[in-house]
Amino acid sequence: FYFFQLDGDMSFSTLLYIGALLFLFFIIKILITYALASVFEILDEGKKYYYGYCSSLFMMATLFFPIILLISYLDTGHYLNNYNIYLFYSAVLVYWILKIILFKRLNAFKIKSLFYIILYLCSLEVLPYLALWKTLTALI
Repeated sequence: FYFFQLDGDMSFSTLLYIGALLFLFFIIKILITYALASVFEILDEGKKYYYGYCSSLFMMATLFFPIILLISYLDTGHYLNNYNIYLFYSAVLVYWILKIILFKRLNAFKIKSLFYIILYLCSLEVLPYLALWKTLTALI
């Protein structure tokens, strides 16, 4: 709501709709991971990826939730207006660092075929976020 710079207040139903959409996005992404792992018969690696991904998200939530709360309510939210882009970039940086650590633990950098790396990046990383972006822009 803040990102699209809409006027007025966000209704509770819109907040619930966005939360449900994000939950659905997470579930679909995990189902795609398990489906690809079963197709390629690497269920153990799929489970390792899932647990690593969820633990990374949990760590990020634990790290950034107090910071977001502090910035949101300190000085009636003026810090949120001034420093939100820095908070966003730091969250993206931490996310990608955790993703690289996860890939190293799964030995994903040892894959020699460029086709499989591009297939992975398109199917699991980029495509779900593009679909989420299109859904959110259609919502608002």
